[in-house]
Amino acid sequence: MDSGLLIADCAPGRPSTARVALRRDYRPISNTAKRIALPLPAVMDLNTFQWKFAADEACWEHLRSTRWGATLERFTCPDCGRAKGWWLANRRLVECCERRRQTI
Repeated sequence: MDSGLLIADCAPGRPSTARVALRRDYRPISNTAKRIALPLPAVMDLNTFQWKFAADEACWEHLRSTRWGATLERFTCPDCGRAKGWWLANRRLVECCERRRQTI
């Protein structure tokens, strides 16, 4: 049974393992139909943004709590994988308690 697909080298004439699937009309097959639409995050207007993040410290606190949680419950060290660390306020980094790796 003919599926209507061709397999072509991405760089003809060169040894390569990269290949692309093409339709019979030589258009690449797109996987956009398989993507799931995710909901967009809520967007605030400029006045709300300026009120909420009037100081740099408020912005840093929001970034920290969004990324790692209010008490660093979502922190995981990229080196050792431990889930325990502490916030270094003067450097605005989280430091792993095991390897002392500092992460933004």
